[in-house]
Amino acid sequence: MPESKRAVVIIHYWDKRVPIEVNLNENMQHLYNLVAQALDIPETEVSLVFAGRRLTHMNEKLSKYGIKNKSKILCRKRHKKHHRSAQAEDDNEEATTEPVVDEKQQPSASSPVMKELQSITDHVDAELEPAVKTYIKSPPEVPKKRLERNIMLSELLLQQLFKLDAVETQGNPVMRTQRKATVTKIQDLLQQLDQNKPVGVHL
Repeated sequence: MPESKRAVVIIHYWDKRVPIEVNLNENMQHLYNLVAQALDIPETEVSLVFAGRRLTHMNEKLSKYGIKNKSKILCRKRHKKHHRSAQAEDDNEEATTEPVVDEKQQPSASSPVMKELQSITDHVDAELEPAVKTYIKSPPEVPKKRLERNIMLSELLLQQLFKLDAVETQGNPVMRTQRKATVTKIQDLLQQLDQNKPVGVHL
């Protein structure tokens, strides 16, 4: 048994927030098992994302991924086929250093994958980011309404993270870079919402 280093992580599964106690010295397979049990879904359908990165290396310790107490981990259901492609892409991203992009690697703006990626990015930039800034600058005066708005914006941002997780960049460095930048922006907006969430208010 690995030495115990206890922590509580928060699993975001659509509108659910599920705290799970973990040992950070355990491997990723153990976390997948705990999440599947907590959410009552088959372990083969669990896909976890932390800090914009798919958690696919089952033998790695949680601590190696930078997971710590109160870390927020996204969970989505997936099919086995998607898991295999996600694993391959994750391995490729880790093995690749700073890419040198030539003309052949430039994705076509008309390709379905690039259109989907650009659509998500545009939605975050044009609608969700301004909405979060407006909320922070001028939140609803009624605490309950403020909490409702905070939760709604968080859910909309999480939906875009789930969509980004499903985008297969097929190792293209341009699309990987854009996806990573959008993931980072969404995570920053989620953190801002979390910091401005009303305390002691319940729906």
